[in-house]
Amino acid sequence: MRQGGIAALALLLAACAGSASRAPAAATPAAPALAVDMQKFGGQWYLIAHVPYAEERDQLDSSIELRPRVDGGFDELYRYFDNSKMQSLVVPRSRYIAVAGSNNTRWVSHLRSLDSQMNLDVLYVDPDYRYAVVGESRHDLGWIYARDPVVDPAIYQNLVAQLSQHGYQVAQLHRLSHSQVLVGNTRLAVP
Repeated sequence: MRQGGIAALALLLAACAGSASRAPAAATPAAPALAVDMQKFGGQWYLIAHVPYAEERDQLDSSIELRPRVDGGFDELYRYFDNSKMQSLVVPRSRYIAVAGSNNTRWVSHLRSLDSQMNLDVLYVDPDYRYAVVGESRHDLGWIYARDPVVDPAIYQNLVAQLSQHGYQVAQLHRLSHSQVLVGNTRLAVP
């Protein structure tokens, strides 16, 4: 049994050490990310797919920007296209604080609009911080993020597998669309 645990840890380390051009290994054991570099994790992330809650259900062009704070946490700005107003909106949504001793893999998110908090786990982040999978600790909500609005289908399937391996209901996962402006034309970019 102990050798099996060591082998599983070795597989996880090998998957995390792989090159950015490779998709996350579908056979990676269900263990949270070992550590998260907060400086690399900050910045713009496109919301590629999620098991949503009411506030973010199926909004087009959804993304977050994680802005570092002096205390080591992040403030989140949530961007999305509001169909009823026919415009893009930016909402200061959450404040993130890393849980002490978690190597920045566990966070407490204080949701401003709901005046509540969520416990989040960074389940996966690739070595170049191009893709991330985050889950709510009760396994009710999950998010797939990428630095670009379009994700290769094979990489997407492997990111979905990360959520599944951690016990999330991927049948409830919603893929989101993003528009991109190309030489004055708008096109729909489906992840």
